[in-house]
Amino acid sequence: MIRRLLKHPGLKRALARLLGLYLSLTYRTIRWQVDGVEHIQPLLRTATPFIVGVWHERLALTPRLWGKIRHHVPAELVDGYRPCALASRNHDGEVARLGYERFGFISVRGSSSKGGAAGLRALVDAMKDGHITIITPDGPRGPRRQAAPGIIKVAELTGAPIFASAGSVSHAVVLKSWDRMMFPLPFCRGALVVLPVTDHSIPTINATLTEVCDRADRMVGRVPG
Repeated sequence: MIRRLLKHPGLKRALARLLGLYLSLTYRTIRWQVDGVEHIQPLLRTATPFIVGVWHERLALTPRLWGKIRHHVPAELVDGYRPCALASRNHDGEVARLGYERFGFISVRGSSSKGGAAGLRALVDAMKDGHITIITPDGPRGPRRQAAPGIIKVAELTGAPIFASAGSVSHAVVLKSWDRMMFPLPFCRGALVVLPVTDHSIPTINATLTEVCDRADRMVGRVPG
């Protein structure tokens, strides 16, 4: 019965609206620090496409990164220069898609397991149109913190650089899911970290994405991991 209800389009839209409203309001109560924006400032100022890798567990904090960095983009370029994110084809992906769009993201459907080729093509097309691409290399089902090669394929096809990003907060609800998804609680400290991925290989991507998570955690007083 519950599974049938969760498949209902109206309920999915309501869940996405509630989640988006919660995150939007919560973001505003958090005292944020941003570390590493200088790595992407030159690209933002010229509205140059690039790839942002984020571990799936920090996805609920990712929209705030765009909110914090978009003021580095010239006003006349903002509307045509937005993040594009891949939403899986399952029911959770539909909620994610609706949530992305609330924060001004462009969403495309696909994943590493279902519709992967079509999803990658859509991301490449979005980058050719001049948009940033956000990819969760270990999504949608894991294993946790183990990147699939899709992010490298997009970089090879577009020639775009890859950056690793992560957010963390001092107070959060951490789900008992495969990825340990983190949802922020209001009125706490938050951190957003960006680092360039110097080598487009799976070991380097894994290491850099974990490094930004650990750095963001330490900035807000959380134990990394």
